[in-house]
Amino acid sequence: MGLIEYEIEKHHVKRIRQALKRRGLIMDMEKGWEVHGPHPPHMNYQVYVGNAIQEADPKAKCICPNERYFNPDCKAHQLEFIVAIYPKAVFDITDGDSWRTQRPDSRLFCDE
Repeated sequence: MGLIEYEIEKHHVKRIRQALKRRGLIMDMEKGWEVHGPHPPHMNYQVYVGNAIQEADPKAKCICPNERYFNPDCKAHQLEFIVAIYPKAVFDITDGDSWRTQRPDSRLFCDE
């Protein structure tokens, strides 16, 4: 595990941006991203963990019931996620330490 140095490890940044772009998200570079793996023999891939942002859609109408309750499906607000990017899937995770345990219902699918 290690923090990604954006200026030096540009290949990691490129992979992260590509995976997030397909899902309508952008990389939050204000906060650090981590890379985990590979760890032979069972984990021969890398997992990226960090914050992603879904920009607010200026044309979207707010579906939140009131100002105190925020609906996470509301496209009228900017949303921030902690994500784990695997080679073939991206998951919304609760915190940076839970990247090992992915639940099928937390998978973020491509917009395409």
